[in-house]
Amino acid sequence: LLLDSGRPDTLYNLGVTRVRAGNPLAAVEDFKRALVYWPDDPEVTYGVGWAYAHAGRCRDALEWLGEAISRRPELGALAAGDPAFEPCRG
Repeated sequence: LLLDSGRPDTLYNLGVTRVRAGNPLAAVEDFKRALVYWPDDPEVTYGVGWAYAHAGRCRDALEWLGEAISRRPELGALAAGDPAFEPCRG
């Protein structure tokens, strides 16, 4: 699969696809590559946390989620209803 490295939206969408296909750790890398181009994007930051949550890495997931919420507080409500974060709630 060849990706246009100048298209962070493609990397973001690939990350979403990889999570849904059951490969969340590959998705983490896709989201992080998108952050190179969009370093302050809260949705991409949320995506890293979301992928880590799917991988069962709650500490990492919550760290990235916290960063996303600090950039866009309404993402907290999204995360509250997101079943990916359910195992991380304690």
